[in-house]
Amino acid sequence: MALVIRPIIKEDLKYINTINQNAYACPNKNNLMSARLECSEALLKNLTPNDHVFVAELQEGDTAIVIGYGSLTIEAGSRVRHVAHLNILFHEQHQNQKFEELLIKKLIDLADNWLMLVRIETQIFVENGSQVAFYKTLGFVEEGVRKYAMIRGGKYCDLILMARYRL
Repeated sequence: MALVIRPIIKEDLKYINTINQNAYACPNKNNLMSARLECSEALLKNLTPNDHVFVAELQEGDTAIVIGYGSLTIEAGSRVRHVAHLNILFHEQHQNQKFEELLIKKLIDLADNWLMLVRIETQIFVENGSQVAFYKTLGFVEEGVRKYAMIRGGKYCDLILMARYRL
């Protein structure tokens, strides 16, 4: 079994849509279980040069499936082009910090060595302490909390703002 991190292609959309609909993933990200394939198709169709999307593809023998994806979205304004937002999402059956780490490290390498970004931002639910600790091992620091930032399970939830800097 091997994990390959590569840029997204059209054939990945059926997997991306399944991940976006996943009941485990939905409470942790800004997705809904009712996501239709058209929404995932729009993701690919609406990519700009500021969007960098990679998939994590699990290969076993002749079978390959996309188990997660991540993106770096660079700020469009001329004075904030050194900043990107990081988003990672994996299917429930493949929640594994090692897989996430490989994908994040690929995106960090892109940010540091190809795009020359200075700041990568992400947000994590306050209740998800293990994920906060995990991101700290990758060089992210806590910057603050967004109160009542998202609805999750019928409640308003807070998000921890985290960032990684490279000067």
